This record gives sequence, structure tokens and C-alpha cells, in this order.
Amino acid sequence: MNHDDLMAREALDLRLRLEFGLASLEEIELWADAWLLAFDKPRDELVDLAFAQRMGPDTSFTLLRTLGVAEPQPADILRVVGQFAGAGLSAPQLEKLARHVQRWALPASEVEDSPAGRLLLESLNLVDAFYLADAGHWGALDKACALTRRFLDEARLFNAATRGGA
Repeated sequence: MNHDDLMAREALDLRLRLEFGLASLEEIELWADAWLLAFDKPRDELVDLAFAQRMGPDTSFTLLRTLGVAEPQPADILRVVGQFAGAGLSAPQLEKLARHVQRWALPASEVEDSPAGRLLLESLNLVDAFYLADAGHWGALDKACALTRRFLDEARLFNAATRGGA
């Protein structure tokens, strides 16, 4: 994989993590600083991302999108969420992750009928479980968190079997 392709993949991963609430602006700045050193003439977006904390999440998201792939494929989403298997995410973090993954699940699964697309489609059940928890069903929050953690584990195993979803 050449520098441009690797940078685009990392930009996509960071953009998704930022959207999922699992990346900080400081982390984006550190990433941009490292990439600035890799190029003789770095792209303007990288220079701007070196100041992500000043620009805020919306501008950083847009800049990461210009550097990466515009629309992620199911394997890209699984690669990112699989990184958080066993990370000890809190119930609110798991719910936010489930809601964002659901946003990508249906469109991606319709476009790509593949093992990654089918696994991503299973994530639709996660948000339903959190709805039950929000409605006050006894034990529903624990079940929703357990389902989400299992989905993260399945994504991690998928990534391992496919060498990172590449």
C-alpha cells in the first residue's frame, strides 16, 4: 500500500471514529503531524488538521473526508468498530456506537451483499435493544450492552479473518 492509499485509509478510520465519538481532536492533530513529515509537499488538508482542536469536530470531519474515502464500505466500518472489542466502553459509549453503526448498516448492506454487509446488517438489532432500555424494560440495558459487545467481538474476528477488512 503506498503512502497516499495508507493515508486515505487512516483518514477514513479517524473520520468514522470521530463520528462514533471514539476519537479526539488531539488524536487527529497528532495523526496529521505525523503525516506532515511523510510528504515533501503535504496536502493543505493535512496542514489544517494539525490545528483540529481550533477548527472543531465539524471542520475536522470534512477535512478527513476529503483525504479519505467518501463512502465507507461495510468492511471499513467493521475494521473501525472491531478495534473497540474488549475496550471497556461504557453503556452510553456503546449506545452511541450502535446508533452510528446503524446509520451505515442498511445502505452499506444493500450495496454490498457480502459477509461484511451481512454482519453489518446484524447491527440493526443493537439499536432496538437500546430502545427497550430507554423504555425502561428491566435488564434491557445490560442486554443491549452485551449484544453490542458481542457485535464488536464479531467485527474483530471478521477483521482478523480478512486481515483488517482490506
